[in-house]
Amino acid sequence: MDLLEYSKHNQEVAWGILDNTRIISLWESIGGRVHIVGSLKTGLLIHKDIDMHIYTDRDLRIRQFFRHSKVCGAAGFKRNSV
Repeated sequence: MDLLEYSKHNQEVAWGILDNTRIISLWESIGGRVHIVGSLKTGLLIHKDIDMHIYTDRDLRIRQFFRHSKVCGAAGFKRNSV
């Protein structure tokens, strides 16, 4: 598999993760504006990571938000001790 095929495969996996976890719509449900950035946005996803910038007018305590929100119950997310 060449780098372009590998990148395309990784992009498909990444978009599948975003779709399956509904993370974008979950952020949007609390007023967040989600922008996909980095290698997924440019189409050159070699390293398996998903970069997002999330903008909100609200002051969110991110750890509390994730700990107590429906994001924790989304498919594919596991509780972390962070």
